[in-house]
This record gives sequence, structure tokens and C-alpha cells, in this order.
Amino acid sequence: MRITEIQGTNIELTDAIRNYVTEKVESIARFAKRFDPCDVAVEVGKTSEHHNKGDVFFAEMNVVVVGEVLRSHVVADDLYSAIHQAKDDVKRQLIDKKEKMVDARTEGGDEIEEEDAMVADEAEE
Repeated sequence: MRITEIQGTNIELTDAIRNYVTEKVESIARFAKRFDPCDVAVEVGKTSEHHNKGDVFFAEMNVVVVGEVLRSHVVADDLYSAIHQAKDDVKRQLIDKKEKMVDARTEGGDEIEEEDAMVADEAEE
């Protein structure tokens, strides 16, 4: 997994924030090994400059895998919480994508085995 961009919107992107984002993205890298190479773009920040209370922080992750973009956008009252929730959402999407690929492969394999069995039965008759 390669982080192509970490962007801050309406906040200063400190080293602590950058390190936290990098740590969270690296924690889901093992779920994306099947999709290598995949690129991750992360945007974190405040929804606006004038709000101070409530859900004002957001984290957005865009992961490009196999020509498809997995996207997570989370708004929360804490920046680190938003980053963590976005990471969890991307992780879930990666697992779902992997399961769909495995299911498609096994379902396709079953059909081929059934066709081979039918051809073998016809050959015996």
C-alpha cells in the first residue's frame, strides 16, 4: 500500500497527525496485499473554519484497487476518531472486495467442474 497524498483542510497538518494517518493506513496494508499495487489518498481536516462544536472534523480515504476506488468519508467530533473510523470502513470494504473475488473464482470453478462431470457422463453412455 502506497500513500500518495495526505492533505489537511482548514487545519495545519502536524507531524503527529501525519504519523497517525500513516500508522492507520499501514495497519490495513495486510488486507490489501492481494490488490498490490494500490494507492491511498487521505484528506483530514475541519468541515469549516467557523464551527467549533459538534461533528466538525472529517477524514476521507480513497483507495484505488484493481481499477476501482474504495472511498470512506467520516465526520466526527474528534479528528483521531474520524481517522480511525475511516480506516475501519476501508478495511471492511477491502475484506468485502476480497471475499467477492474469492466467491466469483470458486463459483466459476464449480460451474466448470459441473460441466466436466456432465461431459464425462455423456462420454460414458
